[in-house]
Amino acid sequence: MRTAYAQPWPLPKCNADASLLAQILTATFADHVPLNRQSMIFGRHGFPVPRSTLDDWKLGSAELLEVLRAPLIAHTLSAPRLHSDDTTVQLRDASKDTTHTSRLWAYLGAGQRQNHKGQWVEQPPSVVFEFTRTRQGIHPQRFLKDYRGYLQIDAYSGYDALLKSGDIVAVGCMAHTRRHFFEVARKDPNPQGLAAQALAWIAKLYEIESHIKDHPPDKKLLTRQTQSRPVLEQFHGWLVGHAPGIPARSELRQAFGYALRQWETLVRYTEDGILMPDNNLIESAIRPVAVGRRSWLFLGAERGGHVAATMYSLIGTCRLNGVEPYAWLCDALKRLHNHPVTKLAKLLPFNWKRQSITQT
Repeated sequence: MRTAYAQPWPLPKCNADASLLAQILTATFADHVPLNRQSMIFGRHGFPVPRSTLDDWKLGSAELLEVLRAPLIAHTLSAPRLHSDDTTVQLRDASKDTTHTSRLWAYLGAGQRQNHKGQWVEQPPSVVFEFTRTRQGIHPQRFLKDYRGYLQIDAYSGYDALLKSGDIVAVGCMAHTRRHFFEVARKDPNPQGLAAQALAWIAKLYEIESHIKDHPPDKKLLTRQTQSRPVLEQFHGWLVGHAPGIPARSELRQAFGYALRQWETLVRYTEDGILMPDNNLIESAIRPVAVGRRSWLFLGAERGGHVAATMYSLIGTCRLNGVEPYAWLCDALKRLHNHPVTKLAKLLPFNWKRQSITQT
């Protein structure tokens, strides 16, 4: 005789199995459905669950998955290049019944490197979010203290301390530069104004990138050196020539000033084929947070901030690697109890292979 294998449920003293917990996490952090709506949906299907219970299940299952943060961080920091940015979230202060602005920092690792055969190999992309109460520079400085390599960032001064040793090399964002000129051009009735001309210069650079986006890094480097660099030199001369004649406090002067101040980092993408001209990859990774906060509005406590950081990290990494988040979460929650601690990296989305847990 054989008896059915009793698969342990993820949370102790909880009647929610892995598939239900995965559904709640996916609905919250991938589909942006707040818990009160999920409670209503479950009720319509004959399964009434209070919002408070859903919240307990969400927090508990997400904290169970926190053991995957360490290997995910290690993988991200080992990438050939790193992108970083932050976004705001409102944190509720229960004692004062108010909210204040806190932060979710995002660090995205990606890029190619050559193996021992000289072949270019893509590192599976990954993203890590970190919750903090403030936007002080000590937060990225602590997270990146052991990182060595390229860091693609905006002009936020909090990163400056990381760049002094030279172990981290800053790469600017051409999209930020373009955004400044675009805002001016949008309001300018003259279609041939200076802002529009600046956009035309930047368009030339992106036109070159569109032709080499699928090329290996060595070929990208050659094209950027022979085609992009001359355009950048002409663009820089154009900026320097026109800047003095622009009113000091105008938006256009600010756009010119941003481009000229950041010029050294803006042209750095032409120095290595593994780099990108902008930081759009990290902005795409942060976008789900912006969409989600329109629904859930604020975090109820710091615990919720850390849970959000964990889940946006794991689901964001699923998205970057084309992994269906519900399927991965369901399987990962089933396997965590029996999975060796030393092999947790094998459960990360880019290493994941669905396995059925059976016992004979």
